[in-house]
Formats: sequence, structure tokens, C-alpha cells
Amino acid sequence: MHDFQKNMMIRMIVIIILSIIPQFFLPFPYGIILGLAIIAGNYFFMRKAIISRYGSGYGAGKFGGIEFGSKLSKTCTVCGSSAKGVECKRCGSKSFKMS
Repeated sequence: MHDFQKNMMIRMIVIIILSIIPQFFLPFPYGIILGLAIIAGNYFFMRKAIISRYGSGYGAGKFGGIEFGSKLSKTCTVCGSSAKGVECKRCGSKSFKMS
């Protein structure tokens, strides 16, 4: 197993144990409510941690991404000029890369 998988397994086991323990000490509805609150709190905490680590998919995270407000442009792969239509106006190529 990789480190990430080991960490997630340990975290899941700890969260399950922490959500079961209050059910032994608190009356029926309060123990379940606190256990579910612990699980939900962990979910939101991990979601926030993962988004801040890898990025939300739109902002510039660890692996980049597309920022809001930035526009994509087509560049011809043959001559390198920017293009707006279906084919390059300079060389007539239909091969583009997005940048």
C-alpha cells in the first residue's frame, strides 16, 4: 500500500472509533447525532484539505488549472500563429493546440 492509502485507512479507522465511543456514554439520540456530526465534520475537513492541496479544478492548484476570467486561445501547430476560425489564415492548417 502507498502512504496515501495507509493514511486514509488509519484516518477512517480513527473516525469510526471516535464516532462509536460517544454512543456508549450518551443516551440514544444524542450519541448517534454526535457520531454523525463527527463523520460529517471529518468529511468537510478532508474536502477542504484536498481542495487546498490539489486545487478545485478551476483555480491554480498544485497541478495548475484554468482560472476564472482567463480565455483559451488557439495556436496553429504548423506555423505558430494564433487563430480564431476553423483553419489557420496564414497556412490553412486545421491543426491547433489550445493554450
